[in-house]
Amino acid sequence: MGMKINVAKTETQLLGYGSGSLSIKLEGQDLKHTDEFVYLGGVMNSVEGTEADVKQRIGIAREIFQMLSKIWTEVFKQGSETRSV
Repeated sequence: MGMKINVAKTETQLLGYGSGSLSIKLEGQDLKHTDEFVYLGGVMNSVEGTEADVKQRIGIAREIFQMLSKIWTEVFKQGSETRSV
């Protein structure tokens, strides 16, 4: 009983700057090494960490906010015109 780690699905990642190697064995097998993976929808990179993912998300949010800003400006103009009458 208890939990068992699935060697085929388990990967390792070395975080930080520089090139390094990490060799971890489990049940006599080397675990696969990866430089990038997705966790809960966010990209984790060995060199940049989550910085690239955060920049991408900020860029997407900025684009959407700019599109909404145009709509909001138009709605506020229409609302103020009807109040003035």
